[in-house]
Order: sequence, then C-alpha cells, then structure tokens
Amino acid sequence: MPIGSSRQSAGAGGWSRNAVGGTPNFQLRLDWNDQELWELINRLGRDGPTELNRILGEVLEEKVQEVKKELKKMAGPLENVVVPAWGGSGNSPNIYTKVADSLTVFQVPGTTFHRVQSGKDKAQYIDGIKGSRGGLLAKIVAGGARSFNYPEHLPAMVRSSTAHYSRTGMAGDTSFGMRDKGKHPGFKRTYDYTIEIEQRMKDDWEQRALDAIVEIARRGI
Repeated sequence: MPIGSSRQSAGAGGWSRNAVGGTPNFQLRLDWNDQELWELINRLGRDGPTELNRILGEVLEEKVQEVKKELKKMAGPLENVVVPAWGGSGNSPNIYTKVADSLTVFQVPGTTFHRVQSGKDKAQYIDGIKGSRGGLLAKIVAGGARSFNYPEHLPAMVRSSTAHYSRTGMAGDTSFGMRDKGKHPGFKRTYDYTIEIEQRMKDDWEQRALDAIVEIARRGI
C-alpha cells in the first residue's frame, strides 16, 4: 500500500496531509489505492472502507496521545505550573501544556478525513487556540515567533508567565523588566507536532492496518 504525503488536496495517493493556509492543523485520509486492503476486508465479510477508516482513527488518536506527551516534556519543570486567574483572564498553563491539551481528532462526517486540530471547537480549525492576548499558540509552538519590540506604553502591571510565576508566586507583576529590555526574544524552542504526528503515522500505519485485518480474520467478526 503506497504511502505519500502532500500539503495540498490529494487525489489518489494513499496518504495525504492537507495544511490549510499554512496552519498547524491538518487532515489525514485514506485514498483509492488502498483498494487491495479494502477488498481483503470485504472478503472477510466486513465493509473495507468503513473498517480502514475506523482503524485510521484509532491509530491516529494513539499517535496524537504520544505527541501530547512529547509536547509536555518541552515544558520541563513548568509542565504542571498554572498561573492563577489574574486581571480578568482565567488560569494559564505553560504554552506547551496548553497546546498539548488542546489537540483534538475529528472525523469529518461523510468523508475519509480525520482532522487533527488545536482546539475542541470545530470553528478553531484554522487558527487553533489563542492566548489571553490573542496570540496563536499552536502556530507559535509549531513554527516559532520572531522577536519583537514591546509597545511603548506598557501597562504598569502585566500577567506573569509560568516561568515568572514559578519563581515569584505572583500571577501578575510590574512591567518594569519588559520596559527595561524593550524587546521580546521571540519563541525558538519549537515542536512541529503536525510533522511529528504525520511521520509516526507513516511509520506505523501500513503494518497496523495489516495487523488489524489479521485480527478481524482471527476473530471472524
């Protein structure tokens, strides 16, 4: 069963990864050249496309769970640090933990697509979850962010990062340090979870599909 990938809509190609507008959200689907496996399942008295679609969803969910753990490792000792509600914003975990917890698998009704996205709401498909200041957290974790100058007129008090909160125990603090530095260093410790999930699926999918077919035959179900 050939395996291929694409950032664009794929025709017959076995395996495709569609990234819409460069977002860190994508779709995976089975294509028509899985016909041999479909027919094999059909001969076992089951509906081939339905069974392979089910298997794809199960394996994809497993790989997403694996990658969630890797994302949280990126947070190091801040993995379970949560900044309490402050200044009108709710509790705030570390960015890696927040993105990891947000990853969700959707089956698109009426298709063979399985969508992995950041956010439990289907409306978040394009941008994923956002931070309290509107930052696109999933995009930042997957692709990084350039350094930027802080606004000239910063508020006197600002929400603490998880790192600052873990050191000081203060959910909010003065912006003196930010004004003194004048510039945010950007975000460089990236983890492109979209590519990682795709690669893990490509490494395991064919064997896992065959194993599932053998299990169907063994059980006679």
